[in-house]
Amino acid sequence: MKNALRPLLISGIVVILLVGLLLKGDPDSGNVETLTMYCAAGIKVPVEEIARQYEAEYGVQIQLQYGGSGTLLNNLQVAKRGDLYLAADASYMDIARDKELVEETILAAHIRPVIAVPKGNPKGIAGIEDLLQADMRVSLANPDAASVGKTTKKMLSESGQWTALEKRTQTDGVFKPTVNEVANDVKLGTVDAGIVWDSTVRQYPDLDAVEIPEAAHAVKNVTVGILAASENPAAALRFARYLCASDKGLPVFAKHGFEVAAGDTWAPRPEIVYFAGGVNRVAIEKTLAAFEKREGIRINTVYNGCGILLGSIKGGERPDVYHTCDASFMEGVENLFGDADPISK
Repeated sequence: MKNALRPLLISGIVVILLVGLLLKGDPDSGNVETLTMYCAAGIKVPVEEIARQYEAEYGVQIQLQYGGSGTLLNNLQVAKRGDLYLAADASYMDIARDKELVEETILAAHIRPVIAVPKGNPKGIAGIEDLLQADMRVSLANPDAASVGKTTKKMLSESGQWTALEKRTQTDGVFKPTVNEVANDVKLGTVDAGIVWDSTVRQYPDLDAVEIPEAAHAVKNVTVGILAASENPAAALRFARYLCASDKGLPVFAKHGFEVAAGDTWAPRPEIVYFAGGVNRVAIEKTLAAFEKREGIRINTVYNGCGILLGSIKGGERPDVYHTCDASFMEGVENLFGDADPISK
């Protein structure tokens, strides 16, 4: 959020915007009753639990639609409706951004591919080469539908093993649309092994994971995005923040075997303290009000002379944003903030 206040337009003077890192918040349940979220099937277990937890706390129903990350992305392009999209691979989110389907994103967790085998690894599978043996039955996710399938294809194409494994899989007729279906194949014994996410194996007590050396550089980011088509973007962003909060959604991800990101602590309505030189007031008030509404936050703006504001900061006050009309009024406090952005001259 600290970078989102930058597009302020002011002419005729030099404006410097310094953004800090502190956010506060207070309860604000909002008025939205329902949000629709497209969720990668492999992330279903924690997201379902978090959604129900959020519903109990705030009375907002989260309607979840599951599928492979690629399949969901295709659906989004056609439907052009909904509020959130959670992909198991950030590359799908990049595509969604390029197609202007997603406005902003938040990182939730990290995952990587492993070989799933029955508990105890009865066939002694040690790596990808073992999956190419003539008597081995293997299940893979469809590279065109599921993130783990796409990642597997890329990873093994680079190691020169994909063509042989794809041929084996297609011959056996086992290409699945989601990672969960691959895991279920292994659990039910219809195949000897399958390639899934490490977090997926941790959700199946009957399975073990075999590490894949080729996967060392195939770690993927689980990311949630706010859809451009959302009619309630502030409410959607609020749930996304809850989902990725270090004291709300992320502990649920961790409980279900995910390596979680370093999230912010939860604040129902984050509060930003904004110090601004008084000369800037007319130019920025409407922009700040629009940003406040769109992001579902509260901006406490303090207008005063830049020299007075600088003195307050040097005296110990810590605004999240410091907006000056002259670069000289940054001297001595630069280390307290992030990068300084000149807005105009």
